[in-house]
Amino acid sequence: MKNTDYWRSRMGQVMSSELDNADRVCADIRKVYREAAKSLQDDIRAWYSKFAKDNQISYSAAKKRLQAGELEEFRWTVEEYIRRGQENGISADWERQLKNASARVHISRLEALQIQCYQHAYEASCNLLDKLQALLHKIYANMYYRNCFEVQKGIGQGSPFAHITTSVIDKILSKPWTDDGIEFSARIWSDRAKLVSQLRTKLPQSLIRGEPPERLAQQMAKLFDTSQSNALNLIQTESAHFANQAQSDSFAELGIDEYEIIVALDDATCPICGDMDGRKFKLSDEQPGINSPVFHPRCRCCKAPVVDDLIGERIARNAKSKTYYVPANMPYKEWRHKYVD
Repeated sequence: MKNTDYWRSRMGQVMSSELDNADRVCADIRKVYREAAKSLQDDIRAWYSKFAKDNQISYSAAKKRLQAGELEEFRWTVEEYIRRGQENGISADWERQLKNASARVHISRLEALQIQCYQHAYEASCNLLDKLQALLHKIYANMYYRNCFEVQKGIGQGSPFAHITTSVIDKILSKPWTDDGIEFSARIWSDRAKLVSQLRTKLPQSLIRGEPPERLAQQMAKLFDTSQSNALNLIQTESAHFANQAQSDSFAELGIDEYEIIVALDDATCPICGDMDGRKFKLSDEQPGINSPVFHPRCRCCKAPVVDDLIGERIARNAKSKTYYVPANMPYKEWRHKYVD
């Protein structure tokens, strides 16, 4: 049998490297949501300065229609939202809502502010989706090829394996894997809808209660903080799942039929993961969340192949399959350039 410590160490390092990529995207998304919250607060302050008297505005005053000049300025703002959205992949539904708002003859001060607030929520969620899709594509491809490399290098021998295309990865990413059957893009839209609904409710409530603009701005920012937390949780959990999915797919491609659970053992290790460390399962029986990572949100576990010295024979497809030797000192970039790219 191959040295178990070797596989645990190598696979753990590969997984850690990919989750570092997820952490970097999390940092980008924190910035996106902070900027969205700040822009929203600035819009609220500007709205108060325009319509409030002595820093106060009643609900009835907020419901008054925009005057001709104000309506024209609002339309300029909406047209800018549409232009930015078309450049950055605005959803058809939100673009339609913006165009309808721009075409209206009468619109209230409150509605104008609400649309500005909704725009920040839509831009943040679209940014999140774009970054998460790119990240998951990168993580899946990296993990798939890196696992093929590590296994072949570990046994000193390799054979042909299937290359993966963008369309194949798209299909894999679109497949729901959680019990509720919801895939990650739907979760983003669901969280955005929840955020918009909260904005729709809390803005008029704050005006009815006569809250000052700074208090309202802070409350709106807190809603974005909650949405940001959900986004970071989604990024890290989906990244870990698809990294593990890529592991499983590469194992299957190489003829490996058994895997071992590897847990990141430190102060943050939870009892659930700790109990799974070192346990082995058949790949054909794999069930994410049951006997395969991820076991919970933000799980950092991964898998190692259970192989022996005869693995080189098992991965040969047929008599015409060509095997090759993988030197122990061959770096990953050289291997990928020669056998993948």
